[in-house]
Amino acid sequence: MVLAARQRALEYGLSRAGAWSTGVSVHNLRSMIRLLEERGELLRIEREVDPRYEMAAVMAALEKQHKAFLFERVRGARYPAVGGL
Repeated sequence: MVLAARQRALEYGLSRAGAWSTGVSVHNLRSMIRLLEERGELLRIEREVDPRYEMAAVMAALEKQHKAFLFERVRGARYPAVGGL
């Protein structure tokens, strides 16, 4: 997972300091999600998913497609879940 995130950062020109070669600065997860969404590279999953099996199956399929994703409603969780970064 760490290697995939590092590879994705390299594809976008993200340096160790967090500055994009395009001049856009990414300082935290929220700004990374916003940038991916602006570029149309974030898939939002709005319906509720079960975290035990369903979420893992969806994540595996999306990671094979190299998609970033955000689960907005995870059953039993207080916060959304993000992956594929």
